[in-house]
Amino acid sequence: MKKLISSFIVLLLFVGFSVRSHAVEGDLFVQVDLNGLDPDGCSIMQITPAGVISEFISNAQILAATGETTADCDDTGLAVGLDGTVFFNEDESDDILMATNPGGVLSVFVTEAAIIAAAGGSGDIDNGMAISPVNGNLYVADEGADSILMVNVGGFNPGLVTLIITEADFEALLPPGDSPDLEGGIAIDFAGNIYISDDANDLIYKYEAATDTLSILSTAVQIAAATGTFDIDLDVGVVFGGDLFVLDDGGCDCLLRVNPNNGNASAFITEANIISATGGDFADVEGGLAIDENQNLYIGDDGDLDGDEDRPNIVQATQLIQTSLFASATDIRDFYNVAEPGGDPRLEGSMAIEGIFDFPPLQVPTLSEWGMIATALGLGIIGFIVARRRMVNA
Repeated sequence: MKKLISSFIVLLLFVGFSVRSHAVEGDLFVQVDLNGLDPDGCSIMQITPAGVISEFISNAQILAATGETTADCDDTGLAVGLDGTVFFNEDESDDILMATNPGGVLSVFVTEAAIIAAAGGSGDIDNGMAISPVNGNLYVADEGADSILMVNVGGFNPGLVTLIITEADFEALLPPGDSPDLEGGIAIDFAGNIYISDDANDLIYKYEAATDTLSILSTAVQIAAATGTFDIDLDVGVVFGGDLFVLDDGGCDCLLRVNPNNGNASAFITEANIISATGGDFADVEGGLAIDENQNLYIGDDGDLDGDEDRPNIVQATQLIQTSLFASATDIRDFYNVAEPGGDPRLEGSMAIEGIFDFPPLQVPTLSEWGMIATALGLGIIGFIVARRRMVNA
């Protein structure tokens, strides 16, 4: 009888662990660069909506899959598929890796050679990686060839790489002699349109899927007007959530909100907003960007100074411009001190949330609009009181 009870307890523990290890919609996956390992390493961190941290993919798993002796998740991409599969690349192998979810079983999905063969140039994916909500395929920006590639995720040819937008297509929109630099992120909306940041020319492109047309959505002038500086650095995350959200790692270290129709930009979350959440002295928004079902945005803040114990942090920002600490430097460091001893975790890559969420553009009321709302509420209350008095008098 005792053996039966013991076996039952072990079974319960196993089932409980398995359930907890399964990702659910809303789980955040984050690339963590382990600069403290010798040689450098890479990890994929998983955080539940409640803030529980775990390691989805370890450095050892990545090395086993790629066959390399080191891994690097600095300026790299990550996206979560429609079925929860996590796709990411790292800069030593330049392969695209695939991790099944649940389970965290890792394999090479697309080799560097396949990327080079399709792009016609060196394969180097920085932050540009996104899943299309239309067809479920993976789209990547190859900074080596400055082109946009599509990778089949399902169907008869999973892993097949197709060239979608060439470097020549981008150059046709630029002044003679200028070239694009697709070092930043990309995002895809529910119409299949692709938004692409250009780090060299400080602008954002829009590819309209219905017409197969590429155009400049936001110019450097529009972005400079939003940030208040010409020190623009669009080599970080981009997500679509009704509006387009773009991180600027330049002079503002801020999150921009961009109208997907006319390209008008505004500073949505400032460096001061981020600092108020982390309590640090500086912000460095190199750690990626993600959006959840409630249109909350998650920003990876890597801090500013080498050896700073107050980094890295993940900040949550609401649509009402309220920021709070989602995962603190203490929590992240304490976890990796056990999971990857000596790793010195840094957020210099990408992140994504499981789940594809479609939102209409959400325009936060201006001060004048808030005044109109308050006036309407006030008139409504007065009308209710008057009507109530008439009923009592009657």
